[in-house]
Amino acid sequence: MTSKTEYLKIRDLKRLFDAGALLSCNVHLGIMNKAYNVHFESTAGNINYWIAAHRDPSEMRQFKTLDAAGNAIKEIGFRKFSTNLF
Repeated sequence: MTSKTEYLKIRDLKRLFDAGALLSCNVHLGIMNKAYNVHFESTAGNINYWIAAHRDPSEMRQFKTLDAAGNAIKEIGFRKFSTNLF
């Protein structure tokens, strides 16, 4: 089974969280170790969600600090997240 990837705005991810459609949240160190990307796993298991960039919703949002990524995750509703820094 292949996974589908979708980029969503924070408000849309918040709706999915409230509906119980998000299983977990992970922060990954992104491009050339200079940005953080936030990934959400769906309860269905076949959809991977990422926070969409403001300027281009077809791209994932890049956070300059782990703190900024954490604030977005908190806004969506998660109280815990894991990190993958390697």
